[in-house]
Amino acid sequence: MPLSFPSSVCRSIEQSRRLQNGFEIEYAFQRFAIEKSIAEFTLFGLCPPTVVRDWGFELFNNDVAALVSEVTTFQERLDERIGSLSGNHDLMRYHWEVIEQTRDFRIGEFLEPALGYQVIEETVNLMNSLMTGMREQASSILGERLQRRCDIINGCPPRARKARLHIVV
Repeated sequence: MPLSFPSSVCRSIEQSRRLQNGFEIEYAFQRFAIEKSIAEFTLFGLCPPTVVRDWGFELFNNDVAALVSEVTTFQERLDERIGSLSGNHDLMRYHWEVIEQTRDFRIGEFLEPALGYQVIEETVNLMNSLMTGMREQASSILGERLQRRCDIINGCPPRARKARLHIVV
């Protein structure tokens, strides 16, 4: 079944290419940052969304906007934190631009019924792999996320993802 949101963020071939290019650059940058300094990663100062901490949606039954805002804002801050591991301020400035330019896509991705739970699970697994210094797993999660996003942008159904054991920190 086709996803409902891509047409709202990919109105032209040029926009689609720009969006995909941004995600590909973000992926390469984050992989570099993780390879360089994963041992320095910390969640200090980041507040994981309630739905991640409590692994439930009960608190948000009447306020979907709050849930979307909390999850997507946390994703942005987590992506910034990963990027900061690089220590490269020029790359970080560009990364902030990519994060800003892809916000509507991330919101649409999370609101998509077929993807919302997957996005939360992926965020938890990424957070845990970073906290435990698991470079390969963190890179794999980022790669799967990139593939899903590129598939969506290109109008393909997202591929089945690998099952992962997650431990909420």
